[in-house]
Amino acid sequence: MAVFLTGNHELVPAALMHNMKHNKIVHSEVIFLTVGTEQIPRVPKCDKIDVEKLGAGMYRINAHYGFMEQPNIDTIFALSRDKG
Repeated sequence: MAVFLTGNHELVPAALMHNMKHNKIVHSEVIFLTVGTEQIPRVPKCDKIDVEKLGAGMYRINAHYGFMEQPNIDTIFALSRDKG
């Protein structure tokens, strides 16, 4: 599994393209992770994660945090598992 952080959930991360160019492979599971800050202090857990299955073992995860919260990768993955 590979996780690529991306600031724009509409684009393929440059790190993935470089990995494909140099290693000539793609991992069996690929996650594109975007973490955004909302205009509210805290985002409820039920609204914190959006998971989208892109196909071929690729997923897009958008994590939403309030401006008073600290993003936590363990929480992001736990909530993502709960959403499939």
